[in-house]
Amino acid sequence: MDRSGAYHAIYDEQCEICQSGVSWLRALDLRHRVVPVPIDPENLSLIHKNLEVDACLKELHVVKPDGQIVVGWEAVATLARLFPATWVIGAVGTIPGCRFLFRTLYRFWTIIYDGVAVDPGSPRMRRSLLRHLRRIPSDTIRAIATHHHEEHSGNLNWLADLTQAKLYVPPLTSQLLSANLHLPWARRFIIGEPPRLRAPFEVMLDRIPTTNGHLEVLASPGHCNDHVVLYDPQEKLLIVADAFMGIYFSAPNPDVDSRRWIDTLERMLQLDIEILIEGHGLIHTERQDIPDIPGVVVRRNPKTELGEKLLYLKWIRSQIQAGFSEGLPIYAVEATCFPWGRSHAWEGFINDNLMRIFSLGHWSRTELIRSFVRPEGSDAVLPLVYQARIFAAPSKKKEDSPPEAITASDRR
Repeated sequence: MDRSGAYHAIYDEQCEICQSGVSWLRALDLRHRVVPVPIDPENLSLIHKNLEVDACLKELHVVKPDGQIVVGWEAVATLARLFPATWVIGAVGTIPGCRFLFRTLYRFWTIIYDGVAVDPGSPRMRRSLLRHLRRIPSDTIRAIATHHHEEHSGNLNWLADLTQAKLYVPPLTSQLLSANLHLPWARRFIIGEPPRLRAPFEVMLDRIPTTNGHLEVLASPGHCNDHVVLYDPQEKLLIVADAFMGIYFSAPNPDVDSRRWIDTLERMLQLDIEILIEGHGLIHTERQDIPDIPGVVVRRNPKTELGEKLLYLKWIRSQIQAGFSEGLPIYAVEATCFPWGRSHAWEGFINDNLMRIFSLGHWSRTELIRSFVRPEGSDAVLPLVYQARIFAAPSKKKEDSPPEAITASDRR
């Protein structure tokens, strides 16, 4: 820890992901430029006076040789740029259009609001969540999931067993989680597969009790069919979970239905909202009683942002309708929806294509296009598109027909 000129990586030695990361770090660090340091109050004070145990348990901290502290994904990118094998990942991760992707994959959030733990996250974040739950009396907490996706529902029964919390889940979510979810291996690797939901739990109706009042439960299909949002009319606060995810979110899951998402956004705009809380950690508000937290609080009117997302989805819908009416193939329609003249198209290009690669096509711009053409009233997920083009070799004989492109698709 006394090495001058070294990077100090502060990690949680009881976290399996952190242990794996440190193993890779030691394999890559042939020049011994990085000192991995387990989280301990005495160790932290020797490295930098501003390091705090609670903060280090939440996310990776790296102290650079000049004394600067970087955290979270920025810390990962800093370490990645030190080694030739990972330099490209670290460099790409600093591009504004890509940073959102990596921060989203790095951070999984649980919102604890008025005694209610909303979306208690993936099993991989249990240690950090445990430290926060210890500050809350176990007989006052409730746990809910806004939808069935793994980064929102993976700790429901674990939290209930730990704190005796009452569980509340939407009706369709309870059906999905009570069965075995078979996720694609890419999603299992990145986030983890949620365990089957066990009784006892209550099915959400139109409201759930909180410590000081209640939250209204509002159906919000679109991101997925079982999605709900939670509204506190007294505070004018909307816990939107994944029903927002930024204005230009353009690489969704195959179970998204953007036509229903448009309807949901129109209904949410009828609410009196002053604070909007996303499922992945951002808080959108102009209220001055909410303190500034860099990287968390966005100083914009939440209804303005919901309106901009609504306009964006309607514009995408018009492009898709026009493209298919002209008989364009799906990849051509996709190109018209992301013209280079619009900043979000080129800023998100690398982001979206990295999502496509990392998930083996499970999250992609193509799924955004397909989300507007699902069969009406269908809850089925459209199969992934696998397309190959085979070109016949030119024949030397004059009587032979010209080469013909053959397109094959799997369950398209």
